[in-house]
Amino acid sequence: ELVSPGKMPQPLLWASLNSTGDQPSRRSGHSMTTVGNSYVMFGGIGIPGDSKKEVTKAEPFDDVYILRIGLKDVHWSKEKTSGAQKPCARTQHTAIDIGGNRLWVFGGHTTDPETSNGIRNLNDSYLLDVQHLEWSNPVKQEAKSDEDEAACETVPYPRANSAAVFTDGKVYLFGGHGGLKYQRIAFNDLWCFELSTGCWSKIASANAP
Repeated sequence: ELVSPGKMPQPLLWASLNSTGDQPSRRSGHSMTTVGNSYVMFGGIGIPGDSKKEVTKAEPFDDVYILRIGLKDVHWSKEKTSGAQKPCARTQHTAIDIGGNRLWVFGGHTTDPETSNGIRNLNDSYLLDVQHLEWSNPVKQEAKSDEDEAACETVPYPRANSAAVFTDGKVYLFGGHGGLKYQRIAFNDLWCFELSTGCWSKIASANAP
């Protein structure tokens, strides 16, 4: 922000707001996305708030909370979602607002007892209609497997912590880390997901970071 000569910029001050409603349990790796006039929180990992076990283990979540901010307080509401295709519990996924009161979710990690480290990387995509709280799967390609290397010619490799932006009806996805099965790859590839066709395409780029 440009400041006129002789004027000092206003300081940024933190303020503690009173929380009401269904406050979510402590967690990390969740997404918090502005969609319309609301803040939508999805997923993450932590100790379930209703756990009564003496020895507890962190687990990923698949819950959706909506946060509304007032002048002096914030109100949480835990939402019940519908839809024939819902995302599994996950953490460190990517979530962005794509307009039309919709949240787009991609990838992340989930738990899998069949892997050596108990973690499975994901490359699936979902849309949440925030107004009607309904999930759907926007991907039209037949190849959607997160275990098949050949499938990853047409969809991104499974990954977490990717960056994404939405413009002109398309989602552009960059980077992240993960891979198939036991791979640990840091990616620098660029992908485009077109909402009108439901298809991914890899974008060739020079001088990638």
